[in-house]
Amino acid sequence: MSEIKAVFADETGNALKNISVQNELNMQRWQIKKVILDKLSNGTSYSVISAELKGIEQSATITEKLLELFPGYYGRFICLHFAKFLNEPIVSEEQCVAFAEVIDFLDNMPSLQFPEHLQTFLDETTKGFSIENFSMMMANTHQSIDNPDMFISENREQLEQYMAFKKSNEYKNSPLSIIKTTIRNFNNANGYYDIFIPSMKRLSKPYAEYLAQLEVANARLLEQYPEIEQFE
Repeated sequence: MSEIKAVFADETGNALKNISVQNELNMQRWQIKKVILDKLSNGTSYSVISAELKGIEQSATITEKLLELFPGYYGRFICLHFAKFLNEPIVSEEQCVAFAEVIDFLDNMPSLQFPEHLQTFLDETTKGFSIENFSMMMANTHQSIDNPDMFISENREQLEQYMAFKKSNEYKNSPLSIIKTTIRNFNNANGYYDIFIPSMKRLSKPYAEYLAQLEVANARLLEQYPEIEQFE
């Protein structure tokens, strides 16, 4: 009952939005589990099925911890971002070790907290974002790194506008800039880039492939717009 009261007392709507994300991921996992269980009728051994089902539950543990550690919109974004790379069974010894590292890291990582004025700004500017918006954003990101040359060619005007905005005092003094710096400093201080990301790469082959593809796309972008590096 107290949890229900807390949900309705949350004027930002973050609690309900987090529940929506959890429900969406639960439905996705159910569909994956159904496909896995259907393999039983095709002769797949129970030991294989059991390992695959365990992998799905382990991925749920990671995404739930991410949703708890990072507040509001950013937590939902990072949760949904990693969830798409965690739908494969954890079977190898290297993956098992990596999973243990990820869980240990998340268990010991402090929760990110923004100053009240920044959290209010973030809540207000992202209150209209739905799961569909997140999905569209991630799909656009994947499309841009699948063919970076085409993306650059088709979005040259927007890229130049983006760089001009990042150079402006308007952006440098904006809540967006401060939020980005806060997240980067928090992640640097807590080993997110040094521990969590390398462990995730060993845990999830699709995630390792995504990062490799992202590095290639970033290199292509820097070839044409080297000044972008100073904004990251």
